Amino acid sequence: MLISAKIFKDEKFWLAECETFCVMTQGKSCSDALYMLSDAILSLYPDFKIQYGWINEKEGQAFIEPENISEALGIMIERNRNNNGLTLSELAKIVGSKNHNSVYAYEKATREASFSKVEELMQALGKKLVITLSD
Repeated sequence: MLISAKIFKDEKFWLAECETFCVMTQGKSCSDALYMLSDAILSLYPDFKIQYGWINEKEGQAFIEPENISEALGIMIERNRNNNGLTLSELAKIVGSKNHNSVYAYEKATREASFSKVEELMQALGKKLVITLSD
C-alpha cells in the first residue's frame, strides 16, 4: 500500500505534506523535504516501519509505504481524530459504537478494521477514503 505525499516549493523552502497522516514539514531541497517528512512521521511513531520514494519527482508526487497496513490505518485514524479535536469516546459515539474500545483497538492495530469500517470512521472525520489501483 502506498500513501501519497506532496512536495512543493514555497518561497524559501520545499514543503512536504502527507494528508493521510496529517503531517507537514519542510526541507532545503525537494529530496530533503521528502526525507524530513519520513523523519517527522517516524518522530511521532518511532516503531512504525516505512519506506519512501518518488512517484513523479518533477510533479512533487511522493509516497510513503508502510510495512504494516493495519498500523498505518490506525495512525491515519488517530491523527485525523486528533486533528478534528475528538476524543476516542466522541468518535465512537459518532459512528454508533457503544464504547471507545473498538476505536482504540483500530488505532493501536490490535484489531484489523475492514475497508467499510475505515470508510465509516473517515467519513465521521470529514474525510473520504479513496483507493487507487496500479501496476
